[in-house]
Amino acid sequence: MKAYLIEKGRGVNVIYKEDGKTISLDRCLNLIFNTAEENAVKHNIRDVADLRDEATHLIIQELEKVYVGLFQKGILHYLEYRKKWFGSGIKISPRMITLVLDFDPRNIAVVKIKSNYGKQVADYFEKTQTKIIKNINKYGSNYSIQIGYKLALVPNPKNADFTVGKAINSSPSNGIFIEVPKDIAKTHPYLSTRLIGLVKDKTKVKFGLYELSALKHFEKIDDKRYPNFIYRNSVYKNPSPQYSQQFLDHIIKMTTKKDYLQKCIEAYKQRPKSVAQKTIDKT
Repeated sequence: MKAYLIEKGRGVNVIYKEDGKTISLDRCLNLIFNTAEENAVKHNIRDVADLRDEATHLIIQELEKVYVGLFQKGILHYLEYRKKWFGSGIKISPRMITLVLDFDPRNIAVVKIKSNYGKQVADYFEKTQTKIIKNINKYGSNYSIQIGYKLALVPNPKNADFTVGKAINSSPSNGIFIEVPKDIAKTHPYLSTRLIGLVKDKTKVKFGLYELSALKHFEKIDDKRYPNFIYRNSVYKNPSPQYSQQFLDHIIKMTTKKDYLQKCIEAYKQRPKSVAQKTIDKT
């Protein structure tokens, strides 16, 4: 904001007081944001700053649900005004902005806060909660992200808050992707040894690393084509694959078919041999 004031005022003096110190955040806000619409932006920044200045020793987990909508809206404001003021944006990966759906500052009981943390924390929490709710009601979605939604199977789509359909021209640019973080330990819980052991227990067929490699080769299964079957952590070099329950069920189903595993093995024997494959068959 001070950079904007310098550029707008054509000089650095605009951000300095007579004593040589720079002007406060509050002074910046009052100089820049003056319209009714901009008041929401001003109060968004001011309330987040209040949390920084006043509550460092009173921060508790429950405050997240009070402030998360403000933080998320603040990020969007920053990107918007940086582009508007300086003509430059920031290339941000979608993974860096996670939209939290499960929050509402009204849904936290102060009585429970007092029971868990004591009167001082409860008093601060109640004051903050009341202020945030009041500002949400007054300034709306320009102050804090608000999400209200319902999902229903209804005869008339007009009764739904939103519908799911095909993007225009099937272009990804016409839609918004919402990524839901998944716990890989739950979605892909099996390493190779555990997977093989479960297959042997449930099918009583001869099944080892070689047979697993043969099956994957025969069906062209890898983590790129079948991420629901296999996960590899791209952060590490040569990570061990992790397998899903869905893949385990698929193996059990296929290996019980007559001659299926033998077909996999025969096809695997005929595969082109690269230098890496001659040394080791990665599983």
